[in-house]
Amino acid sequence: MTRSTHDTPTQKQHDQHASFRRAEDLTPDEANDVQINLAYDLQGAKFDLPADFEATKDELPEWRLAHFAVIVPLPVGAFDGADFTRWAPGRFRGIKSIQVPAFDEARNTYRNPETMERERKLDQPAWRYSPRVFHRGANVHFRRPLNESMGADALDAKGGASEFAPSRNRHGMSVSARRFLFQPDITPENGKEPPADPRQAPVDSSFSLIDATNPLASVTLTCAELLDYQGPELKYADTANQLDTPDTPDTLDTDAREFRNQFLVLHVVAEHCSGDALEAVSKSLHRPRSKVKVGRPGEEPRTRNLLEVCFDKVNEVLGGAQLQVSRGGTAYVKGDRRRPLATRPYTTITAIPACDEPALPRRMRSSLREGLGTWTRHDAWAWFLATRADDYSPELTAMDQVSLDASRVQLFQDWTVHSDENGLAVVRRSPIENRNNNFWMLTGTRLVDLAILVRRADNYLSVMAKQMRRMSFGSEELEAVRRKPEWDDEDVELASKILRSSLRDFEDIQTEFVIFRDYLWYESVSGRPVDTAVLHHMLKETGTRDDFHEVASELELRKDIYKTQGDAIRVALDNVKRRRAEQAQDRREQFNINLAIVGTALAIPGLIDLWPRDDSSYGAFVISMILVLIITAFLLSPKLRGVFRPNQNSNQNSKYNSNTNHKAADHGDKHQS
Repeated sequence: MTRSTHDTPTQKQHDQHASFRRAEDLTPDEANDVQINLAYDLQGAKFDLPADFEATKDELPEWRLAHFAVIVPLPVGAFDGADFTRWAPGRFRGIKSIQVPAFDEARNTYRNPETMERERKLDQPAWRYSPRVFHRGANVHFRRPLNESMGADALDAKGGASEFAPSRNRHGMSVSARRFLFQPDITPENGKEPPADPRQAPVDSSFSLIDATNPLASVTLTCAELLDYQGPELKYADTANQLDTPDTPDTLDTDAREFRNQFLVLHVVAEHCSGDALEAVSKSLHRPRSKVKVGRPGEEPRTRNLLEVCFDKVNEVLGGAQLQVSRGGTAYVKGDRRRPLATRPYTTITAIPACDEPALPRRMRSSLREGLGTWTRHDAWAWFLATRADDYSPELTAMDQVSLDASRVQLFQDWTVHSDENGLAVVRRSPIENRNNNFWMLTGTRLVDLAILVRRADNYLSVMAKQMRRMSFGSEELEAVRRKPEWDDEDVELASKILRSSLRDFEDIQTEFVIFRDYLWYESVSGRPVDTAVLHHMLKETGTRDDFHEVASELELRKDIYKTQGDAIRVALDNVKRRRAEQAQDRREQFNINLAIVGTALAIPGLIDLWPRDDSSYGAFVISMILVLIITAFLLSPKLRGVFRPNQNSNQNSKYNSNTNHKAADHGDKHQS
């Protein structure tokens, strides 16, 4: 029996030993390992209320919390060689608990439940006001082979490792996952304390959000992740990494096979904000043109773009890197134009209201005239957040059933989920309770994995499409040969060489498409109907499904066209081979005839000597002249003229060959049209 790579003796002994230990006895890497059972309830970030939180019912903010996981594609190799000592292995462990206020009847206000518990004013344990959802690792949530395609071992930091490569790695597959924690995501739970880990030490990254109605409004960069995905390999992978500018010519390096995708995932959390403030945060995390007013203790509030603020914090922890955001919202490294500008971000969002009926987004309030129709306020917010709408784009949707069905992924008892090409939004339909809270954990973890998988698949398809456009079938050399009125041997040899080379290239692309289907193309998540519904919408809204069908149909179409062109060249090659065989046969016949003539000529003197003749000297002369005339007539016969001048037959065969080629080529052109 073959031993699984996931069940090594070291890991089994480790788990058995850990079951008899306390959480305090775990090492930092063990506490960070998703597969260590003792660390299960420690993993995940907490968002508690300030100890002095107090507000009347009218003063409660519209939104308790909104979590934005902004997936920013990076230029390949942007941070190769950076110092990751302070970075923890694995992906962000998600949001474990969100604390909500308790009502203090004596004061007629809402307060921090732990503060009330210490004052003995709480009628039930304080933990009931902190609903919890525990982290579920990628290896558990996704089954094989999907978890291997995602690099689940690296995402879960199995064994403390930040990198993963399959045991049978034939296509250059590997995944690397690291995260920098501005706020810890390994936190105490049920009286258990995690081990001290300098990588989990808090780093100041919170900003007060200037909100006229909520003085406690804030926005925090909680975590930054660097994810590196390599493979499957491509024959011309440099087409994905090359910038088509006059300074960098559009050429192919046939030795470059590496296909690589790098992402920066920014986890930004907005708390205690009004609808207007949440709208401003959403816009500012999508486009540099949108800004919000934020402040720091002891500093004058400033109007800034939140993407730029987050990039500045990442540059600080990476030792002065120069990652910047372009006007279109894409990331680039200052002064480094050798790599292409990556595509725009994709964001997964969880928004949780603090009241039953939050107000509509400002833009929709000012434009909505016919009411919500079949939409709810939470549907409107989910659409607004998923589309990342601002004052310029996109156009407001019609509030009818058709648009609702197109945007909504699924409606749940406590949540509504909407999808767009720019993001996925999950909005809770009621304030937090101790039930049905899995989405606030999934949105920043496993749904991010699905979004990245879709982006990787789309990038791979884009490179394949570019490869097909650069194929040499129909090159200038071949076209020049095809249009010649007559083909010689060199023309046919050149066409045959181009045919063989092009067929090899096309076979490589077909093989790459099969590998793509094996490693990157998934249309369902086994055992996860919610994930499957989300994946379907992501594939549709981002255009990845359309790209897949276009590449598949293009491969099928090109196969037929190339077959027709190849048949035309093969017919020409067969004609040349037949012509060469006929010429060889003619040469053999000519050799035999020449041999017979020479033998006859040598025999003439002997025949003359044996000829009975009289004394007249004219007899020998007459006989010699007769023989000479016979031989001359034989040499001048039409058949021998054709033998001694074979070019005439060759030209006739060439004309026949050319006509055949033109017919086949015209047939191929019709197919191509």
